[in-house]
Amino acid sequence: MRRLTSLFVLGAALAVLVPVASATRPSAVTAHVDLIAGSDTWTASGAITDSGTSGFSRFFRTAIPSPSVGVSHADIVFEGTAGSFTLRSQSLQHDLFTAEGTWVVLGGTGVYAGLHGQGKVSFVFTGPGTGTAELEGAVHYH
Repeated sequence: MRRLTSLFVLGAALAVLVPVASATRPSAVTAHVDLIAGSDTWTASGAITDSGTSGFSRFFRTAIPSPSVGVSHADIVFEGTAGSFTLRSQSLQHDLFTAEGTWVVLGGTGVYAGLHGQGKVSFVFTGPGTGTAELEGAVHYH
């Protein structure tokens, strides 16, 4: 009986000392990006309410020889007032002016440390390096 009591006390102590992983529930987020040839700006609302500058840290295209479509792969860094976060985007370019795809959060700093999420993105290009991007999805912290 003494051994059973000792094991119970040890188990209770471990339960108190071992942290339990916790995460927030996913919440909706939307963002608008103005693409202005190297001077991109963004604003977000919902689960992220911030604004700032953004830029590509990695960008390449595949299926370039195709006469009708292309696939763009990009890592985009969003610098805000309270930290930064990076998204990885993959989009299918239907023509010279539009593209649609998905994004996923790669990581963050400051208040964005522990940020996770994913969603959809659509681009409208008005010229070389200019246009807009609309992002929507859900994010949470872990």
